[in-house]
Amino acid sequence: MQTKNRKFLVVLLSMFILAILPFQINAQGLTLDQLISFQKKDVSEINDILISKGWSFSNSTEETTDNYGVTKWSYEKNKWEEGKAQAWLTQSFGQDLPSRIVYQISSKPVYLAIKQSMILYRMRKVNSKVGDNKIITDYQGKSYTVRIENVNNQSNDISYHTITIFAKVDYENMMLSKSLESFEESTENDNSSSQTVKDIDGNDYTKVRIDSQTWLVENLKVSHYRNSDPIQNITEDSKWSSMSTGAWCYYNSKEINGRDYGKL
Repeated sequence: MQTKNRKFLVVLLSMFILAILPFQINAQGLTLDQLISFQKKDVSEINDILISKGWSFSNSTEETTDNYGVTKWSYEKNKWEEGKAQAWLTQSFGQDLPSRIVYQISSKPVYLAIKQSMILYRMRKVNSKVGDNKIITDYQGKSYTVRIENVNNQSNDISYHTITIFAKVDYENMMLSKSLESFEESTENDNSSSQTVKDIDGNDYTKVRIDSQTWLVENLKVSHYRNSDPIQNITEDSKWSSMSTGAWCYYNSKEINGRDYGKL
């Protein structure tokens, strides 16, 4: 009799777990459409939706130096160690700026469902980067960009998935800003090491590294070839069409322009 009761309790417990598991997945699981819709909702609207799904408000900060404030929610935070939860949602917001939505989960089914939606929407990959146990891939839709960051925690062998939703113009501005920062860093590095070159006439030029190429900061000022032969100076526009050898001139044939534009 006791054995039958145990079996009954085991079956009942199993049915309870199977019944509650989809609810938990649905509660923490947000769809791609929901994440995109959150971009156009204010903090209170998002809060109402998440609270109704069993989420909890975590914290909020005012706008910072990058003009963005942050509001954060968590799901099942109390059942995890400090600083962890089953899922996180962050909305970055700013005055006259499109909001960014960041959704972090460890649930593989939820992650795969979002990936499937991206395939259905025919989003195209525009950027990818690998390193430090993470893979970052950017996909672009018609008016928004989705960044997926997969991070493997080697200590417990769990993969965390972070999905960031950008307005398309916000993403493009961010990438442009990063390109400019990279350019400025390369310029500083080259200038700090005083990397210069000298032409046959003794003029100095500063080198700058841009991606994989090396450029001169200033225009050429030289009037001789490397073998010391002179380069012909042309001062009349009509003569350029008949030239079959190298030549140079000042912009508008005015020597004063050489200070700003070098020789052409």
